[in-house]
Amino acid sequence: MNAMLTKRKTKIVLLFIICFANLTVLIIPQTPLTTIGTDDIMDERKFPYTIKSANNDTTAPVIVFIKPDINDTLFTGKSYDIIVNITDDNPPLLGNVSIEVLNATTSLFNASMINDEGSKWSFTWDNITSYPNHMTYFFKVTAKDSSVNENLGMSGVIYIYVAVYTSRSPGYLYGILYLIIASVVIASIFVYFTRKHAYSSSKKQ
Repeated sequence: MNAMLTKRKTKIVLLFIICFANLTVLIIPQTPLTTIGTDDIMDERKFPYTIKSANNDTTAPVIVFIKPDINDTLFTGKSYDIIVNITDDNPPLLGNVSIEVLNATTSLFNASMINDEGSKWSFTWDNITSYPNHMTYFFKVTAKDSSVNENLGMSGVIYIYVAVYTSRSPGYLYGILYLIIASVVIASIFVYFTRKHAYSSSKKQ
């Protein structure tokens, strides 16, 4: 009888051990799976903030004049190209670079600059003859970068002296030519009527 009870107790203990082992196998793998899933979610959440941090530019664009490259440049033509080099981690977009043209006392106008290639921007001042000749004109460039902060950079001021050459010799020559032509026409008319009058007089006689 005691032997039977001992065998029964042994079977119950073994059954309990087997059930406990099965539960352990089912429970233990769930922990690392849950941890991996959480890490993946955290990585996805961190990703946008990494991009935003990289674009958090706090430096204003640096503007350097290429043309003119020195002050007091003498200009004698009728149009002039102003060229600058603009460097920034987030370069300006089209429409965010402008040039101001001034004389000694007054701001004359503002205009947008064009992105030629890479970091070079230009503006063609093609109505110079609309402004007073033999004067000094100043240029100042402003650029706003394309970062989320939209940092604003300003160049130094550079100036040129405009002395557009306009020769008056052709005007005098044309005036003299017109005078000669007019004199020839008047002389021809005078000769014509003089001869006609002489012919009429001789016919009457």
